[in-house]
Amino acid sequence: MDPPSFSDLYQRYAFNDVSLSTVVRFDEADQCREAQNLVRYLNSFGFRISTTADLFDAIQALEGEEELAAFRCHEGVAVSHASDGWWILFEEPPVGASSS
Repeated sequence: MDPPSFSDLYQRYAFNDVSLSTVVRFDEADQCREAQNLVRYLNSFGFRISTTADLFDAIQALEGEEELAAFRCHEGVAVSHASDGWWILFEEPPVGASSS
């Protein structure tokens, strides 16, 4: 089964007062403060994040985490923070794209 699109996920789970914080290509996450903070947070638990799969797996593995949620979607991995109301879409880089 194919994962849903980000738009479908967002419409299903986001409340009307929640807005999309940012869309960032995973290989450019170091240029987004929110993405950097999220990866640093996960690193503090010993997770090493080098792919969107790592990101998804790390968030799923956080025991007792009630604020962060990760969803696989067609474009990559969408992450939401319940109480702060932000969403970040980590898009997969195009096949063959080089990291900067």
